[in-house]
Amino acid sequence: TAGIRALFMEKLDVDQEVAEILVDEGFSSLEEIAYVPISEMLEIEAFDEDTVTELRNRARDALLTEAIASEEGLEGMEDQLINLEGMTRVTAGKLGLAG
Repeated sequence: TAGIRALFMEKLDVDQEVAEILVDEGFSSLEEIAYVPISEMLEIEAFDEDTVTELRNRARDALLTEAIASEEGLEGMEDQLINLEGMTRVTAGKLGLAG
């Protein structure tokens, strides 16, 4: 749970108390915070609607940033795969998409 708490503190830019509340309430990933029904998060006594909305937005932003960084890391990968012996464009494309 210390790792999850640290992740929330870094990616959501929250203090230790907020991160601990999220962990105590059973959240273990940014995806859960971003996409769990808002009503579920509103059940947390310490959070009002503005806080929940902000946490969800920050989680979605963090996930989007990670996805973009991952995509950028894959740029040019297809060309490298095509240069492998016996590799076809179709196979390289599938491998590139699969990550």
